Amino acid sequence: MKRLNKYLKEIERQIPNAHEKDEKVSAQSVGWQLDHTLRVIIGISKELAKEKEADYKSKRNVAKSYIFLTKTIPRGKGRAPERVVSKDNDFTTEKLSSLLDLARESLAQLKAVPKDNFFTHPLFGDLKKKKAIKFIGIHTKHHLKIVRDILT
Repeated sequence: MKRLNKYLKEIERQIPNAHEKDEKVSAQSVGWQLDHTLRVIIGISKELAKEKEADYKSKRNVAKSYIFLTKTIPRGKGRAPERVVSKDNDFTTEKLSSLLDLARESLAQLKAVPKDNFFTHPLFGDLKKKKAIKFIGIHTKHHLKIVRDILT
């Protein structure tokens, strides 16, 4: 969780750069990267907090193994589900700061979530709390690297 809090501080520092864009790095702006990352943190945290009626099902696949082993996500390979993408491209300081506050609250609430609760990733299948938190870190690091590359 320390690492995630460090990432949230970096996101906060990058909010003023929301309008920046570099097509050579990404088709999306810094604001889009930050917005998406925060929506993923909030969404996964909410899903982990829900009690599930269905049974946990582990799913093995090469992509999941690669990403969790290397702790990296190859650029340009994945597509974000609509539920974690903003409907508009108006990434204001106020909107991003509000999402950041929600993300911080969501992560803080994860401490009370039972370890066997899980989140279902569209590609990786069910991820229990520990793996889901690890994925949040890998995913956030991935988008922060894109942000840094846009700005350099």
